[in-house]
Amino acid sequence: LEWQKLITDLHDSFSESISLVFAALTLLCVMNMVIICRMQMIEEKLGNANLKFTGTRLLILALEIQGKLMDAFTVDSKLYNTAEKYRDMLPDWIPFKKWSFSTEQAHLFNLSILNIECLFVVVLNYFTWSSLNLEESGIMRFRKDDDTQIEGEDAPLTSHSLHGLLNAVDGSDDEGGRHGWNWNPLRRG
Repeated sequence: LEWQKLITDLHDSFSESISLVFAALTLLCVMNMVIICRMQMIEEKLGNANLKFTGTRLLILALEIQGKLMDAFTVDSKLYNTAEKYRDMLPDWIPFKKWSFSTEQAHLFNLSILNIECLFVVVLNYFTWSSLNLEESGIMRFRKDDDTQIEGEDAPLTSHSLHGLLNAVDGSDDEGGRHGWNWNPLRRG
């Protein structure tokens, strides 16, 4: 029992000390995304790239910040005791004034909210990315209709070339992929 308490205390102190580092790295990641999306080459290919990656940035921030906010409502957390003092100052009609979660309930609530936020990001991405024509933007290379292939490093990865790659790894050939892939990483010889 003593070693379990010791490990729990070590885990809690490590989590608290590393959370500040994660928060700083999250902000750096978001700022980096903004800077990259403003680059002329990216804007030429994607249009308003900042808008297109807003959902990704929101999820990154929500993942980091929302978990910390849940600590204010999680019993036995240090932030819960601090927030308890200020909670009494809030008017009674505010619903989260009475929130009180166990650690498991807080994690479940956080994940439930993240699922809703993911749905929001999917809808946002649908509307922001649907106007982009991949062929005209030049982001991806497509196989030409006349079956001419680009060879070398610039060749696009297609299901046929992937099948050839897997056959090269596997050493088998199944007539051009009609029978499926037979790649087995555990097979010897």
